[in-house]
Amino acid sequence: MQDKWTNETISLEAAAATINVGGRGQNGGIRLFPQGATDTTSGGSATAHLSAGTGVLPGQGAFGALTLSTAVGDAVVSLSSQDASMRVGGNGLNASLQLFGSGSKAQDTTDPKKSRIRLQADLASVVVGGNGQGGDLQLFDSGSKAEDTTDASKSRIRLQAGVARVVAGGNGVDGDLRIFPASVEGSDTDDVSKATIHFDGNAGNITLNGDILLAGGAADCAEDFDLMEAVEPGTVMVIDEEGALRQSREPYDRRVAGVIAGGGNYRSGLVLDRRRTEDRRSPLALLGKVFCKVDAQYAPIRVGDLLTTSLTPGHAMRAEDPLKAFGTVIGKSLRPLAEGQALIPILVALQ
Repeated sequence: MQDKWTNETISLEAAAATINVGGRGQNGGIRLFPQGATDTTSGGSATAHLSAGTGVLPGQGAFGALTLSTAVGDAVVSLSSQDASMRVGGNGLNASLQLFGSGSKAQDTTDPKKSRIRLQADLASVVVGGNGQGGDLQLFDSGSKAEDTTDASKSRIRLQAGVARVVAGGNGVDGDLRIFPASVEGSDTDDVSKATIHFDGNAGNITLNGDILLAGGAADCAEDFDLMEAVEPGTVMVIDEEGALRQSREPYDRRVAGVIAGGGNYRSGLVLDRRRTEDRRSPLALLGKVFCKVDAQYAPIRVGDLLTTSLTPGHAMRAEDPLKAFGTVIGKSLRPLAEGQALIPILVALQ
C-alpha cells in the first residue's frame, strides 16, 4: 500500500509472514478499536495502540513502553525500557505474577496455585516451588559473569526448598546473618552491635543478646563419649581404664561418670563434643534432669535421696553409707520407687 506520494508504507510479505508498517517518512502505527467506536481517525477511542514514533513497543531510537488498562482506562500493567521497570496492579486491583512450568496444561494456568512461582502484592508474598518442583532462589554478586549465573554453587546466597537449606557466603565472601529488633531503623542495620542475633560465618560464632530457651523436653546438658558397649538411654556409666565408658557393675564406684541421656520423655538441650564418626558414641547427661535406671531391691528410693552405683549393671541405688557415697553420687531422685526396677527422673549432680 502506498501513500499519496507513492511511497510504500504498508506491505504484507507472505513468504516471511511479515507485516511492515511505516518508514519512508511515516511512523508506523497500529490501532485497535472496539466495535462501538465511531471515530477511528484520532485514535482517542482505540483500546490498543502500537506506535513506532513514540516507542510503544521497543524500537530503534525510542524507549519501549507497553501499558495495559482496564475497561475504564485505568493503567494496571506497565512495562518501560526507559527505567527498566515493570509495574503491575493498583487502581483497585491487587498485583499478581504467576509463572508456570512447561508441562502445565492450558486449564492449569487459570489456577494460581498450580504455578511454580507466584508474586502476590495483596499478601506481600513470593511463593517459589511446589507442583513437582522444589523452590530454589539464587543471589549472585555484581561481579558474577553471565556463565556463572547458570551454576548455583557460585551464588553468594541460596535458598533451597527441596532440602530445606539456606546457604550464605562462600565464593570469596564470609556468610553473615544479622537479626534486628523492630526498634532498629535505617542505616543502624549496618551496625552489627545492634543485632540481637548474629551468625558469623568467618569465626563460626553465634552472638545472642538474650536468652536461649529450650523446650520440648530439653532437660539436660550432655557430652558425647566413646562407649565400650552398646547401652540404652538411662544407663548409669563409669569410666573404663581406657577412658571410654561402660555400664556400672559395682556399688559406690568412684569412676561413675553420669547417665546416658535420652530416656523417657527427656532429651538433651545441649550436647558437647559431638563428632561425625562411625565410632560408638552417645551423649552422657552431666547436668540437669534425666531418666535413670534404678533398682530399689537394696533400699526403697524416696524423692530427694542421693543415688549411687549398684551391683545391678547400669542401675543406680539409694546411697545409704555417707562415707562410701562421697565421690560416687550420681544425683538426686525426683520420683519414689518402693520396690523393683524402673526408669525414673533424677537430677544429675555428680558429687
